[in-house]
Amino acid sequence: MLVLLVTAASVQDTTGGRDVVDQLAARHPGVVKAWADSGYKRSVIERGAAHGIDIEVVSKDPGQKGFAPLPKRWAIERTFGWWMLHRRLARDYETLPERSATMIHWAMIPVDCTILCRSVPEFIVFGGCLTRVLKKVFAVS
Repeated sequence: MLVLLVTAASVQDTTGGRDVVDQLAARHPGVVKAWADSGYKRSVIERGAAHGIDIEVVSKDPGQKGFAPLPKRWAIERTFGWWMLHRRLARDYETLPERSATMIHWAMIPVDCTILCRSVPEFIVFGGCLTRVLKKVFAVS
């Protein structure tokens, strides 16, 4: 996860999208491509273009009937599913956006460790993976 922005429910998607693009460009200037849902307006695409980021809108096929996962969109829905496995994220218990962001970062630790450990075959087991990664990161014996 490159950028996380937690806002009040009253904030429009387009407004939040512009803020996310600004943060993404500031923190990760090497990003040149991003995907957005069809709910985002032209201003998000224009803001991305101003930062040199090509924002592609992922939209449903006009002839589609019934459910079909959209390209790139399924990765976001999968991430939301991972978050719902955590009790504090399944409902809106937090009163501060900063606290919600912290809980999301905590929820992503096992996912990130699993992704990191896939490249090294002996780190298949999550518990061992986390221990080995922490030992390498913090040089603990």
